Amino acid sequence: MKGINGIVAALVAAGTLGLAGCGEDGPATSTPTQTVEWFQAHETEREAVLADCANNPGEMRDVPNCVNAQKAERIESSGSAESMQEMFGIEDKKD
Repeated sequence: MKGINGIVAALVAAGTLGLAGCGEDGPATSTPTQTVEWFQAHETEREAVLADCANNPGEMRDVPNCVNAQKAERIESSGSAESMQEMFGIEDKKD
């Protein structure tokens, strides 16, 4: 019986050590879930979360902070109609 107990203890220890490296904390998972509006107001944090999410999209695509930061980025990068006109050199036709 002592041999089996030793094997079980070794397996438990190995499993615990193996899990220690899982779930590395990055900006997307180490902070509370933030809203889209919060990410719109906090550009530096949004960029850090987006970088974290882009580094591992297979596992991070459904993480709430990744989803919310991506939505905020789309909103912030879309700009206003006036800025789009300036960007593309479109003149406003006023008759």
